[in-house]
Amino acid sequence: MTRADDAEILGLMKRYFDGLYQADCRILRTVFHPRLSYINATAGNNEFLGLDAYMARVDGRTAPATRGDPRREAIERVRLHDSGIG
Repeated sequence: MTRADDAEILGLMKRYFDGLYQADCRILRTVFHPRLSYINATAGNNEFLGLDAYMARVDGRTAPATRGDPRREAIERVRLHDSGIG
């Protein structure tokens, strides 16, 4: 991985965190693939959403920024692998 790769990944992660904090779908759409699949499997709740359904959910949230919530995001690890998707 090159420094340019590192910078690109960190830039994407920053936009992702900013988009979630602001609950701003315009920002998030610059990060996610158009065929995004949001999958959540917690006790008693299994969800599968496409990009538009997930963006609608984000649009319905109260942005943490408007509540003045502190930001606590952190990148703990980035691991790349060849997914075979070209």
